[in-house]
Amino acid sequence: MSASPTFWPRERGLWLYHLGACAAVVGLTLLSGRAWGPISTSLLAATTVWPLPFTAALLLLRWLYLRRDAGALPIGRLVAWTLLACSLAGLAVAAAVQALVLPLTLRELPPGTAPGPLLLRWVVSGGLQAQLFLCAWAFVYIGIDTQRRARAAELVGLRLSHSLREAQLAQLASQLNPHFLFNALNNLRFVVHEDPPRADALVLALSRLLRHSLQGSRRDTLPLAEELEAVRDYLALMRVQLEERLRVDWQLAPGLEQAAVPPMLLQLLVENAIKHGLERLPGGGRLLIALHAEGGPLQIRVRNDCPAPQGPQPGGAPGLGLGLNNLRQRLLLLYGPRAQLEVQAGTGSFEVCVQLPLETA
Repeated sequence: MSASPTFWPRERGLWLYHLGACAAVVGLTLLSGRAWGPISTSLLAATTVWPLPFTAALLLLRWLYLRRDAGALPIGRLVAWTLLACSLAGLAVAAAVQALVLPLTLRELPPGTAPGPLLLRWVVSGGLQAQLFLCAWAFVYIGIDTQRRARAAELVGLRLSHSLREAQLAQLASQLNPHFLFNALNNLRFVVHEDPPRADALVLALSRLLRHSLQGSRRDTLPLAEELEAVRDYLALMRVQLEERLRVDWQLAPGLEQAAVPPMLLQLLVENAIKHGLERLPGGGRLLIALHAEGGPLQIRVRNDCPAPQGPQPGGAPGLGLGLNNLRQRLLLLYGPRAQLEVQAGTGSFEVCVQLPLETA
């Protein structure tokens, strides 16, 4: 709510509702009075001027409601506050109406009639009627305001959730990016003086990787074709270090170039396969990169040769560290239960299978 609410509301719907309610009350009062006989001048005058103090009372109640932020009160206190305020306002409305039509009322009294008790009775009965209308109006207004507050709170919650999700993804991505940068620079220093043309090609590959990393940090997903290009650049850099020890088998189903994948997902799997598997084998090994859909979700499978485990491994598999844990969190944030990541560790092999919804980037 506003810290300084205005006394005069600007909501067009509020005024339409209020004027319609006043017209209905005036019309019903006159019809019911006519049903019992001729309408007196004082009754006609009271019914005609009644909307004026009634409107003033409603505007004051609304202003107090907003000023005190009564909508934030517990429901019990809010109901008690509304009933008390409407009771006092109802008596004030009835007293104001009788004061406005007092000359007409006194003129119509029978001779010798004491006006005091009669006026008090009219104020009390009119106050009860005004209280009823004020309570009906107030609770309708409170209901609408409560719905508006709930929608505003839900919108704030969604914005906070979205901001938190973006912050978490950015944090996870920032933990992944330095891996390939360190490896790429470490590989380049071996070749920059020995083979300048090849070093030039590797610098271009590294620049594409950096661009891929920068652009990917701004998107949740990107086309698989872009991710494959980054993986090929990464493998070109790693071949400087591993040479013939790195043997790559590709199994790529056609038609998946525009499939949406999280940035650096495949690059991370390939990096883990080399870092925790092939690099530890003196003779190197084979790396399998397979992508299929087959009419269902996108299946990404990366399998590598690795040393036989020496004793029990944390999590039941070697190499299940920060990178894969971060990847699990990214998939959970992006897809929820629709994505799966499974690890299979065998004797001399390690395989990671990722299943994603098949969507177009």
